[in-house]
Amino acid sequence: MRDLSHIGDFDRVERRSYRDSWGSNRNRPVGVLVAVVFALTIGGLRLSLAQEAKSEPHDGSFLFDENSSFYLQVNDVASAIETILNYPLTRKIESLPEISRALNTPEVVVGRIALGLWESQLGVDWLTLLKRSAGRGLFVGGQYEQQALGISLHADDEELLKRAISSLLEVIQRQSPPDKIPFQVEAYRSGKLAIFDNSATIGRFGSWLLLSNQRDLLTRMADRLLDENPGTCLRDSPSFKAARQETYRSEDAWLYVDLEPLRRSGTAEQLFLGRTAEPGLEFLFGGILEALRSAPWTGFGLAIHADRIGITWRVPYQAERVPPEREYLLGTRGLGRAPALLEVPGTIAQLSMYRDASGFWLNKENLFPENVIANLTQSDSQLSTVFGGVDFGSQILAALQPGLQVVIKEQEYAEGIDPEMKIPSIALVARLQNPEQARRFRISFQSLVGLLNLAEGGMYRPQIDLLSTRENGIQMTSGTYTPEGGYDGSLMIFNFSPSIAFQNDFMIISSTTTLAREIAEHTKSLGDAPTSSNSNAILAIDGRHLSTILAENRAALVANDMLENGNDRKQSERQVDLLLESLRLIRTLTIDLRTEAEQLSLELDCSFARE
Repeated sequence: MRDLSHIGDFDRVERRSYRDSWGSNRNRPVGVLVAVVFALTIGGLRLSLAQEAKSEPHDGSFLFDENSSFYLQVNDVASAIETILNYPLTRKIESLPEISRALNTPEVVVGRIALGLWESQLGVDWLTLLKRSAGRGLFVGGQYEQQALGISLHADDEELLKRAISSLLEVIQRQSPPDKIPFQVEAYRSGKLAIFDNSATIGRFGSWLLLSNQRDLLTRMADRLLDENPGTCLRDSPSFKAARQETYRSEDAWLYVDLEPLRRSGTAEQLFLGRTAEPGLEFLFGGILEALRSAPWTGFGLAIHADRIGITWRVPYQAERVPPEREYLLGTRGLGRAPALLEVPGTIAQLSMYRDASGFWLNKENLFPENVIANLTQSDSQLSTVFGGVDFGSQILAALQPGLQVVIKEQEYAEGIDPEMKIPSIALVARLQNPEQARRFRISFQSLVGLLNLAEGGMYRPQIDLLSTRENGIQMTSGTYTPEGGYDGSLMIFNFSPSIAFQNDFMIISSTTTLAREIAEHTKSLGDAPTSSNSNAILAIDGRHLSTILAENRAALVANDMLENGNDRKQSERQVDLLLESLRLIRTLTIDLRTEAEQLSLELDCSFARE
C-alpha cells in the first residue's frame, strides 16, 4: 500500500469492509442521471434575488474575477436532485429501454461499484454526502476566452468534506501507475492544494472546496475567500450587478452569462444578428432576436417544487427603443399585450399573442433578405386577388386589431364518421377594427371554399356544402363534407368542416363548425372580463388532452416509428405507450413571453399530475 502521508490535510479515511449500502434513491441510477443532467447542465436556470454578497446566505460571486464570462449558482443541489427523483415523470424516463441499456454497460456498472465502495468507506450514501458537502451552495464561474473554469462547494459538514476529498485523492493515487505521482500536494495559506499534471487543482479551505482547471484561477479564488476585503471581483461588474437586480429569492438556481465574449469570438453569430430569413420565426420570436442583438448579458433561472418546475430566461431590453419595424410585435414602447386566454373547456392548446399582422406584412422589406421579400411579394399579389383586388397588407390585414389567438381542441364526430387519422379542431380568433368589415371576409371565405371544391372535384373527392346562418347574434358560414356513393367516413377530409363565424367584432376561422360556434358563444359571455393579459405572447398546453388525441392515433404513431426508426412492432408500441403515459403525467405546460420597461423574459412552467 502506498504511503499517502504526504497528502497532509487531505486526510486518509479509515478503511471499512465493503457493504451494500444502496438506499432507495441510490438504487435509481437513471433518476440520478436525469437529475444531474437536468440540474447541472441546464440547471442554472431561473434567477434568484440577491442583495449585497456579504449578506446573501448563498453567494459565491465574490470568488470569481470581475471579467468572468458566466456564473452559476445552485442554492441546494441535493434538494433539487431529490425533488426531481420523486417526480412521476422521472420514473417513466427510467423505464426507457435505451436508458436502461445505457446504465447497464460495463463502464457504468464499474462506476456504480466504485461509488458503492466510496460510500461504504465514508459511511453515507451519495445523496447525503451531497447534502452535507454542498448544503450551503454550489458556485461555478469562469472566462470563456481563457477557457478557465472554477467550481466551489460550501459544506455544512466540514469534517465529512475533509474525509471525502482525502478518500477521493487516495483512490486517484491507487489507480495511477506505480511509477507516476498523479498530483502534488502543497500548502497555500491556511489550506492545501492538490495540483495535477494538467494544472487542474483541488483545494480545501475549511468548509469550502475549490476546484479549477487552472491553478492561478483557484489561488485567486482562495485569496478572495480568505481575505477580509476580497477586492475587485465579479459582483463589481456592472453587467452582473444589473443581472442580480432582476432576480428573485424564490428561485433555486440561476445562471448569468456575459454576452460580449461570445460576440467577440464569433460563436453563435446568427444569434446576435437580430434578423432571420424565416417569416414564421420572425412573427413568433422576432422580439427575442431584437433583444439579443445588443444585450450585454442574459440570465436563466430554475425553480423546483414538488409538483412543478419553472424555467425563466431574461435579457435586458429598453422597450421604449423598439424600432418601427418591430412595433408590430412588441407594440409602441413595448406595451403590446396579448388577448386573455379563452376559457373554452377541453382545449388541447391555446396560443395568444400581441401581433399586428398588417404591420408585419407592410414592414417585410425591413425585416427580411431580398429572396424572402420576393416570395412574400408574390404571395401578396395572389392574396390580393383572392380578396377581390384589395391590397392584402394595407386593407385586408389592416382590418384586424392587433392580437391573435389560436385554439386547438379535441373534436367529436357525427355518427358514421370515423377518420383513420383523427385531427383536432383548430381555430384562429381575431377582432375586427369595425364589425361591418365582416362581409368582405365572409365573401372571400366562400370564394376560397369554391376554389377548394374545384380542386377536390378534380381528384374525385366529396364536395363541401356551404350553409350560412344568423342566430342569437352569431353570423356563421359553415362547410360540411358529405359522404357520397363510394366514400366512407374514414377519409381524413372528414376531420374538417371549415367555418367562419362573427360575433360583434370577433371573427373566428375554424377547421370545424362546432369549435367556431363554441368560441363565438363564449365571446358573448365575456362581458366586462379583461380582454388583454400581462403577456406579449402565451402558449398553454394540457398534457392529458394532448395524450388523449395522440392515443386515438396510436396505430399511426406506431407505424411511423417503425418506418423512421426501423423498430419492430413491439418495440414501437412500447415507445409510443411510454410517450402517452409520460404526457398524462404533465398537467399543464405554459410558455409566457413578457416585455417590461427594461427587460424581456420568457418563462416556462410545467406542472405534474400525481400518478
